[in-house]
Amino acid sequence: MSVYIHQRDFQLNDVDQTSRERHFVPIEKMNILDRNYIHKIQERFHELGFGYMVGNINGCFNVKLYGTIMAFQQQASLPLRRRKDFVNGHCFLDEVQISFSGCINGIFDSETAIEIDLWLRKGYINSCEKLLVQVGKTWIREDIATAIYRIKEFLLSKEGLFPDFLFACFRHPAGFLEIPGRKKKSLHCTGLAIDLDEWRGSQSQEDDFFFIERTCDESWVVYVQSRSFEISEVNILAWYFDWKSCCFYTKEVKERLINLSLLMDKEGLKPISALSGWEDVYYLSEWWHFQVNQCRDWFIEMQTIGFSREYLEFLGYV
Repeated sequence: MSVYIHQRDFQLNDVDQTSRERHFVPIEKMNILDRNYIHKIQERFHELGFGYMVGNINGCFNVKLYGTIMAFQQQASLPLRRRKDFVNGHCFLDEVQISFSGCINGIFDSETAIEIDLWLRKGYINSCEKLLVQVGKTWIREDIATAIYRIKEFLLSKEGLFPDFLFACFRHPAGFLEIPGRKKKSLHCTGLAIDLDEWRGSQSQEDDFFFIERTCDESWVVYVQSRSFEISEVNILAWYFDWKSCCFYTKEVKERLINLSLLMDKEGLKPISALSGWEDVYYLSEWWHFQVNQCRDWFIEMQTIGFSREYLEFLGYV
């Protein structure tokens, strides 16, 4: 795989006119790749299990691809490789002789291309400590995905509603460079938080199968409708939002309901507080936000799924 070289000086934050994407490369000269070539690079990273990092296969050499290349180069410099046995689907950690002679700089050079070819031939895949798995259109920690499927099985056994693959999870940190607020270090970026907003059947809560209650301890409780006569009807004071007046209002609801928040809590996923300020800043989807309560540092969690501290600092995280 050869590298196409554009013959001119390339400055930091220049824009590639073929993609309209910023390269964010901290050097003056670099390889400018044509769109078809970049498509192939992105496809290969998806094959190697870096899909959640590189994102869409769009032919743009953007900051996501830059970070993916850096993560790959970092792993190529270490002696351990995760190898997938495609016959039975199991993965193994192999200790190998390091052959990569390139630098960890996010530049797709010939050494990186040779190493990718080697990984594909040997069956090596992303060797970060924690893997994300793809569920529908999003990526999520494997243990969280398992918990979600357990919840799904329970809801379906009680004739509750559970649309497939319609929750938001992993968000690449590069997509939030200029957005202030707590989302910048959200556990969404580590695959440890989920939003259920895309589960909604329509944009009118009164037509949805979700019902939201605000409890005395100032937390949101999410209920799911059930058709099973095993589930007793309950009365709750449900919260709604009027888009015209931009005000909240309540209404008494009597339905057969399953407490989804309680199921989430049993799996270690906690809802955000009703009075945390999210409801005044972001869309109502934050009512459906659950995340793992954990004490580890956000940077550590990011490193376990392959993002280096150097890359995060390069993006502006401190």
